[in-house]
Amino acid sequence: MHTPRMRSFSSIAMPRSAESSLVRLVFVSVLAGGFLTSCRSATQPAPSPSSAATATAPAPDPSRFQQDVLLEGVFDEPTELAVAYDGRVFVIERHGTLSVYDPRTHAQRVITKLAVNDEAENGLIGIALDPAFLRNHWIYLNRTVGWNHRLARFTLDGDSLRDERVLLEVKIDRGCCHTGGSLAFNRVGELFVSYGDNSNPFTAGDYAPIDPTPGKFLADALRSSANTQDLRGKILRIRPIQNGTYAIPDGNLFADPKEGRPPVDREMVMVMNGIDIDFDDANDFYAVNGIPFHYQNHPIQIRVGEKVRIYLVNILEFDLINSFHLHANFFDYYDHGTTLEPTSRTIDTVMQCQAQRGILEFSFAGFEPGLYMFHAHQSEFPELGCTAGSDVVGMQLLGELAVRDADTVAAAAKHHVDLCLLGFCHASPPSHTTLMSCAQGSTQV
Repeated sequence: MHTPRMRSFSSIAMPRSAESSLVRLVFVSVLAGGFLTSCRSATQPAPSPSSAATATAPAPDPSRFQQDVLLEGVFDEPTELAVAYDGRVFVIERHGTLSVYDPRTHAQRVITKLAVNDEAENGLIGIALDPAFLRNHWIYLNRTVGWNHRLARFTLDGDSLRDERVLLEVKIDRGCCHTGGSLAFNRVGELFVSYGDNSNPFTAGDYAPIDPTPGKFLADALRSSANTQDLRGKILRIRPIQNGTYAIPDGNLFADPKEGRPPVDREMVMVMNGIDIDFDDANDFYAVNGIPFHYQNHPIQIRVGEKVRIYLVNILEFDLINSFHLHANFFDYYDHGTTLEPTSRTIDTVMQCQAQRGILEFSFAGFEPGLYMFHAHQSEFPELGCTAGSDVVGMQLLGELAVRDADTVAAAAKHHVDLCLLGFCHASPPSHTTLMSCAQGSTQV
């Protein structure tokens, strides 16, 4: 479902004449229609076109507000709104309509209906007003044109749009779902652009849609959100510039070289984190991707011989250092992921400080199917009794039995031999248990 979104504009400094009549806007979807409401203090009279604040007063407590319905039943699948400093409210609908509510006349009027591809959840999916909108009249719209999401800047001329400048086009696959599209500026003029992973979450049962089985690409977000060379499933940060193009600000999380990284068989993200359950500013559990112990029963499947790329990020609090250690194998490491050549080759352990990141690449080509282990590798964990147990499963690799010819392929289809990476550390007592896991897949041999 493409859910209508509400944008808070508490940081917008509206003129005092607008503050009394339009304090806060809420967007509520009701079936095919919708409500556009404002909130005003219960002690204030209902707003009128001529009302204006005569004095500056402290903001009242939120519980003292009541809603006034501005528009009702006039929208067809509204998706997002944007509020100008003068109080005008611009509303977009998925099927392509852009309209504006004028607080001076208390009326809505349609500006235009853009041609969009509104199949499934696609269509007109995002709007943002330039920070200098009252001066330059620039509106940014995110919409689906053909099988591309298009981010473009328009100039509002009276009640019409002109001078489209295309900033960005993102190719999508045909089919449902997860469109995204919301737009928002920050206080320094950078535009945040969101795109969904273009995947169907309803085909994977109780699991995330990360199934790389051939023919099931819409159930595989590994091709989109897990792919740093694909803009789907991401929040993008750009800086629009006057000529209708954009620049990339410093500090974006993924900074792959312009030519991109060569493709590998499997990519995944591991976010190393800790969990403090008793609020004593010390971690009681350690995990990758948030949930300790989940992957004991739900292992990730990759094939023997696949080249694996892991985007490793350490967001651990309280402990200054974290680490990743791979047993029985070596990996190449790209510190911060900003080069195409490894900064360290053929290592089995890497240390990361808080907020540090990097890329690991390795393969189990030539390995026998079996159990292998990875875990955090620093002194305080073994001192707590952190040792691996043979009865726990972490990340699973499906073996292909070194397939070389058609006869062996047929034999491999009958034998699902498991090659596993164990990603856990049992400590004593049980309340201090260290786990390192990773994102889940569901490949079939």
